[in-house]
Amino acid sequence: MYMIGAMGKTAGTIVIGGGVIGLATALELQTRGQSVTLLEAKTCGAGCSTKALGTLLTPLPTRDGELSQSIRQSLNMYGDFIQTLEELSGIHTGHAIKGHIHVPVGEAQIQAYVREFALEHCWLERISRQQAADLEPQIDFSAADEIIFDPTSHQIDPVKVIDALKISCQRAGVVIQEHTPVINIQDGPVVHTQNDVLSAGTVVIAGGLHSTDLAKKLGMTFPIKPVRGQALEVAAAGPIVSRTVKFSKHLHLTPRPNNHVVIGATTEPGVWDDEPVKADIEHLLAEAKKVAPALAGAKIMRTWAGLRPKGPKGRPYIGPVEGHKNIYLSAGHYKIGFYLAPLSAQRVAQMVCS
Repeated sequence: MYMIGAMGKTAGTIVIGGGVIGLATALELQTRGQSVTLLEAKTCGAGCSTKALGTLLTPLPTRDGELSQSIRQSLNMYGDFIQTLEELSGIHTGHAIKGHIHVPVGEAQIQAYVREFALEHCWLERISRQQAADLEPQIDFSAADEIIFDPTSHQIDPVKVIDALKISCQRAGVVIQEHTPVINIQDGPVVHTQNDVLSAGTVVIAGGLHSTDLAKKLGMTFPIKPVRGQALEVAAAGPIVSRTVKFSKHLHLTPRPNNHVVIGATTEPGVWDDEPVKADIEHLLAEAKKVAPALAGAKIMRTWAGLRPKGPKGRPYIGPVEGHKNIYLSAGHYKIGFYLAPLSAQRVAQMVCS
């Protein structure tokens, strides 16, 4: 609820954006004693968050840069993160650690794994075609030269996680205002929506692709570009996969309940159109049927295209907006918004509450 003061309406802490990053940040801030209002231009999850595949892959052992370390740290927080959401919301998010199977495509990918296995602390497992078939009997591994099993990968249902986050926020006391686009931010901080001018103690910009425009109004240049990803969900006659099976950069088969499978996804930089292309969807399905013949006759339940918000060099920015007191930016998470949601929320909350 807004308070009416001498300068108009006031809201303690405003989070702009109702995707996974905005919702997780709002919940963390509210849990730490902030009075949070979340402003979402459409509906929570209407951007790319509900269009993710739902597989969270641990970075390979040789990748020890700052971003990879942050992803591992955030994934280590996932058990507590999901437990909190499920207890607050009563929604089962589909979270499980079942690992994933990867069939490397091409000599370069195979050699990359050879380097991984040379490490003493490598947790990856080389498995045979028979072992892979024992794990996933409906998948044809006969053409695979190398098969890798990573037991550390997580699975979630992104739609259910967003639903759980929204309900958890509301039950924790976050005020969520949907259909409330933000048109300007000024020092104060002051937030302008189409209908209101809100004075806030703190503002966190977590609006995905549209964060660029808001940051620009504050003199900050942080270009976020769209990368379209198309995917589909099908209903099969029986079980197809019990964990994610990855055949290439663009072909993942990820399980959903009731014999449903999510198939995706394309990677199309610079495309702003969020409508799926029929020919591309048909190609994804045809490729999936080659490795999972039991998908023949599967019914397409839904198709979609999500615009992933890619920051410079594929990295997000999480920190203050320079030169503007009590205004923060958490955006540009590209394909790793769900990966980094717990850690991003924690880092923003630590900055705000300190």
